[in-house]
Amino acid sequence: MGIEVWVAIWVASAAFGAIIGANKNRAGEGFLLGLLLGVIGLAITVVLPPKPVLGQTSSATPPTSTPGVQLSASERADLEARLRDLAGGERLDNATLVQIRDVTQNLLSS
Repeated sequence: MGIEVWVAIWVASAAFGAIIGANKNRAGEGFLLGLLLGVIGLAITVVLPPKPVLGQTSSATPPTSTPGVQLSASERADLEARLRDLAGGERLDNATLVQIRDVTQNLLSS
C-alpha cells in the first residue's frame, strides 16, 4: 500500500472520529482520537459515553420518593401541619411529603 492510502485512512479516521464524537457531544475528542490513533481511535470514540450538555437536565426522572418508605400517620400529620403554611394552605400528597422528608434528612446528615 502506498503512502497515499495511509494518509487517506488517517484523514478519514480523524473526520469520522469527529462525526461520531459530535453525536456524543465529543467532537473534539473524537477528532483527536481519530487523528492520533487512527482506526483504534475510532473504536475508542464509539465506546465513549455521551458527555452531558451544560444546562440540560437528564432525561431520567428522579424518583419521587424512597421506594418502600411510608409515612406513619403522626409523621404525615406533623409534616403536613408544618408545610401547609409554606404551601399556602394546599394539601400535600404522601409522595411529596416523603420526598421533602428525605431531602431534609440528607441535608441534616451532611
